[in-house]
Amino acid sequence: CKAWHKKTRCTGSECTSGYEEARVPYPETYPGNNGGAFTPQSDADEASKCSKSDSVLQWLKCGIPCPVDFPMEVGDLVWQGVAVIGFMVISLAIGVFTYFKVKGDSSNYFVAGRNLPTWILVATLGCQCLDASTALGNLDLAYKYHFWDGAALPLGLALSLIVMGVFFAKPMNEMNLLTLPDAFARFYGEGAEVVCSLVTLVSFTFLLAGNLVGCGKIVSFLFGMDQYIGIMISTALIWAYASSGGLMSVTYTDLVQGAIGWTGFVIATAWIQNNMPNHAAVSAAYPVGDQTLYVEGIADADSYDPVPNAIFFNWVTVIVLAFGNCMALDFNARCFSAKNGNAARTGCILAGILAGTIGIANTFNAGTTRALYGPSSPHAEFVANSCSATITVIGCFGGAAADPSLNKTCNAVPLPGVPTCGEWKPDPYANLKMLTCSKPECHFFADFDGSGGYAAGTEDYFPMNAFLGGWYLLGIVAASMSTAAGAIVAMGTVFSHNLLRKTGKISETNLLPFARASTLLFSIIAGLIAMTRPNETGYFLIVAFDCVFAAGVVPLFALVYWKGIKPEAGFLSLVVGAVVRIVLEFVLPKDGLLLWVGSFALSFGPGIEDPEMFDEAIMFGKLAEVCPQEALLDMTGLDSLVSPAVSLVVLVLVQLLPIKGWGGKWFTPVPQVDAHSDEKREVVIVP
Repeated sequence: CKAWHKKTRCTGSECTSGYEEARVPYPETYPGNNGGAFTPQSDADEASKCSKSDSVLQWLKCGIPCPVDFPMEVGDLVWQGVAVIGFMVISLAIGVFTYFKVKGDSSNYFVAGRNLPTWILVATLGCQCLDASTALGNLDLAYKYHFWDGAALPLGLALSLIVMGVFFAKPMNEMNLLTLPDAFARFYGEGAEVVCSLVTLVSFTFLLAGNLVGCGKIVSFLFGMDQYIGIMISTALIWAYASSGGLMSVTYTDLVQGAIGWTGFVIATAWIQNNMPNHAAVSAAYPVGDQTLYVEGIADADSYDPVPNAIFFNWVTVIVLAFGNCMALDFNARCFSAKNGNAARTGCILAGILAGTIGIANTFNAGTTRALYGPSSPHAEFVANSCSATITVIGCFGGAAADPSLNKTCNAVPLPGVPTCGEWKPDPYANLKMLTCSKPECHFFADFDGSGGYAAGTEDYFPMNAFLGGWYLLGIVAASMSTAAGAIVAMGTVFSHNLLRKTGKISETNLLPFARASTLLFSIIAGLIAMTRPNETGYFLIVAFDCVFAAGVVPLFALVYWKGIKPEAGFLSLVVGAVVRIVLEFVLPKDGLLLWVGSFALSFGPGIEDPEMFDEAIMFGKLAEVCPQEALLDMTGLDSLVSPAVSLVVLVLVQLLPIKGWGGKWFTPVPQVDAHSDEKREVVIVP
């Protein structure tokens, strides 16, 4: 080890001007034989030994100290875990109570009696909007990447409620529907009803899976159990209370969950932003600091220089969620349950504004997590065998440092040690650690030059307030449970009412038992899907509404606003949109990194083993040869935009061309059916 780290580098005239002074020397001692602690032994000779516990590659190859251990143990988190489980049990008790309120009436189970006032609608719609993805998934994404990668989720969902309120809530409420596929049946026939049912069931299975991931992740973290066990526990408890009382139980629990969750988010966020670092300071990992770029981050693909920006995908996420959620079964069920159309419209708009404000404000807490658990923190872990010409060779010095126009061409300074370890490995539990680490030795933060919001030279610990951290976690669990329960009820309703009824063996008398039974099937399927990505809290939300955005949004607008729309036009628009989306998923180039545009959308190259080789590369401009990087190309998001565009073209062409109607059972509009009888009555068409 000593022989390795004392290899000579360039000196004197061989170096680029200013290079030798700026070059940070290799470490002369190791924190050896000190139990893996970040602080070296006081005995210099003992500390210089390369001990087994500290011989990790990021130290030996890169000169980056080993990650500091998380100071909290499972026993320290027991009371928070008990509070979470207790909250879930209380929700179950409320669900059992509403079982008797339903009284066997499917109208009470499916649409809560159609008499919900505006204030309850605001609470229950807001709770559906603030789910695990907008309460935890947004934090995880903003921590791993940057602010807009996380804020796109609550922004998109909030906009969807506003779009619902402006365009759909009132007319859909006045149609007296039981489910969203009923609207497709009424205007396009049973064929469109079945396709719509299948598409929305697939969508909501993924939505449910995402919320089970969020809830299960918290349960497993607090109790130190396997993450799959956490998902199983969450699935069982949420299914039990949701299936008991249907939408009525979800509505009752939404009031409790909203009161606890929303207040917890607001109060805890205010405390975090005022008492903890909210962005990383200037460091080797962040040569220009890490303050949020509000406008640039969503407008300039190179704004995070030298880190890539998934700006195209973020915009697509906002669009997909804003319009795809208009096909959300749970949002529509609450609009159907409103006492009138005006209440539905007002409830949607107010809920969107309120939930969006809370969700976006909540995303700012990811800046705190990045400061305390990001690449410049003592907890950082890196892939040793990875280099990047823009990341592992950082910063400017001399006159270039004061001239922003030279930021992409100025002389570079390598990181301490061999210039490798370019790829940072985010901690999947970083946000939960930030919210639960309350010991005095938690959350070390250094601000060397004042760029982190503190006095220059600040080095201190910033533990989380234990009570507020626990309250915040309850808010995330409440958000997860609310949306998950709504998804379970919605899927059971659609499956039994819109699909099983077509077998001829389901009627009003046995519809409710079949609906309750089917919720178990979908809960199990969603739980299994959740286990495939137990740490990706925001992923399933985007998948869920990508499905319905591609297939259903165009025919949904048409059935409400295009008078005399042909059943064939709506059906083909629905089917073609879905098929195009499936085909493009496999045809478009995708590498899984979601980067398409920008100067820094580059892969990592292999680690540079020889420090002398690196110095030569810097001096003679051979870095591209030593650290070869390929341009990334991931067109994820283009498929999401093309599919509804094709759906629209098909709908317009079929509607305007003189195509003869197909007729028959599957393509004849279904007259309105009273929810309490099997007798048909005249259809009420809303222009």
